[in-house]
Amino acid sequence: MKLNNFFSQHWHKIYLTTNTWNSLQSMTYMSLMEHFIDNGWKLRKKVINFCQVLSHMGKNLAKTIEDCLSSWGLTRIISSKVDNATQNNKAIKYL
Repeated sequence: MKLNNFFSQHWHKIYLTTNTWNSLQSMTYMSLMEHFIDNGWKLRKKVINFCQVLSHMGKNLAKTIEDCLSSWGLTRIISSKVDNATQNNKAIKYL
């Protein structure tokens, strides 16, 4: 709730970074972080999601990102950074 309140008080456009990896148990996890400049012109970053995803498939990654952004009400994304995996290209195209 505190983070959601913080977002509502700071008008900003965000830059996203995401990272996806497999655990030793072959489970896929993804983290999603937003970077932005707040109303006081300070560079901020917040982890907004860390979760297990069904697979590294582009559509699954995109759907997880989309659901997370929707739940936070974040719509002003100006850029994103992903690693060089082929499935990330598919996820970005889907988004």
